[in-house]
Amino acid sequence: MKKLLLIASCMVASVGLVAQSTGGSINFLTKVSAAGIDAKVTDAAGATVINTSGYLAQLYAGANEASLAPVGTAINFLSSGYLNGGKVLTPLAQGSSAAVQLRAWTASAGSSYEAASTVSTAQIGKSGVLTLTLGGDQLSPPAVPVNLVGLTSFQLKLVPEPSTLALGALAGLALLAIRRK
Repeated sequence: MKKLLLIASCMVASVGLVAQSTGGSINFLTKVSAAGIDAKVTDAAGATVINTSGYLAQLYAGANEASLAPVGTAINFLSSGYLNGGKVLTPLAQGSSAAVQLRAWTASAGSSYEAASTVSTAQIGKSGVLTLTLGGDQLSPPAVPVNLVGLTSFQLKLVPEPSTLALGALAGLALLAIRRK
């Protein structure tokens, strides 16, 4: 009986490993000389982002630009200003075409790009959208994770503060709401 339980648990574990590796994969490296990739991110002042804990970056992938969503986890920059997130799995099929984008932001503004984009003191930025064919172990022949070919450097920008007109309109709506009560 113990042997059957051990065999069953090994089978469940191996099924879990197969399920985890079926998505298409991306090599989350921003410097791969052999592939012609040398993409540093600079801050709003134009300095290379090298603070390993002050900034975060994450890959976004989707079937097209409109469906981009975060994949993998947000990572810190290396002291050289580059990123090394290793192999990132996507929910998209291996060998399929995918839209891919790199997004970066100041870590103090939140744990996601979306959260940081609402903080007026944050710096945020994103690369152009790349179209890549995803790698994968289940392809025949197996394909290594696809490199971010075409990725170029980009600069972070300060989150824009609301304009005076927008704030005035918002105040007017608030007054109107108060008056109607």
